[in-house]
Amino acid sequence: RQYSNNLSEEVRKGMDQKAEEGWFPGGKKRGYRSVGDSGHKTWVIDDAPESEASYIKRAFYLYDSGNVSLKRTCQILQNEGWANISKSQLHLILQDIFYCGEFTWRGKHYIAANHKPLIPKHVFYSVQERLNRKTNGKQQKHLFLFGNGVLKCGECGRAIVGAVQKGHHYYYCTRFERECSQKVYTREEKLEEQIVGFFEGLQIKDGKL
Repeated sequence: RQYSNNLSEEVRKGMDQKAEEGWFPGGKKRGYRSVGDSGHKTWVIDDAPESEASYIKRAFYLYDSGNVSLKRTCQILQNEGWANISKSQLHLILQDIFYCGEFTWRGKHYIAANHKPLIPKHVFYSVQERLNRKTNGKQQKHLFLFGNGVLKCGECGRAIVGAVQKGHHYYYCTRFERECSQKVYTREEKLEEQIVGFFEGLQIKDGKL
């Protein structure tokens, strides 16, 4: 058991080191393939004829146009040949920051990843803002407590948007078209505690109210 624990710890350290070097140490991403030896693998865009990379790129631009819903985007891509994609899978892909050249690992956000992005950052964050708005009057599958432009970044003024990672809601600054040092993802529970604490400190001095 001690050997197993030590081995797991060494693997974890190795993956953390890989992340610090700018390479996503997690599992396979659709549209990408790994190259190199075991333990030193890096990510490159899969340019094979059967690759999903072109479909994923088209999905971002198609949805970002604002002319089609998520469901319709999925239908268009299926008609164009991406047969093995579902609406729920497409939703997860459109939320994955990996595709714009960033990634998260063990709660830390790496903004300058080494892998080549499929799409520009401004397209990704524009899509996030749209995903966090109501579409056709219907609520999204993931209901974010502080979604729909409720919060703005105190440093750059851009929208704070939500994302789902491993079943938890996180919030982050879009940093869209502006420089901003706020790169940390914050759990919804911690953000709620901060906001509740702020309101608890407010006092109404007018006794007539």
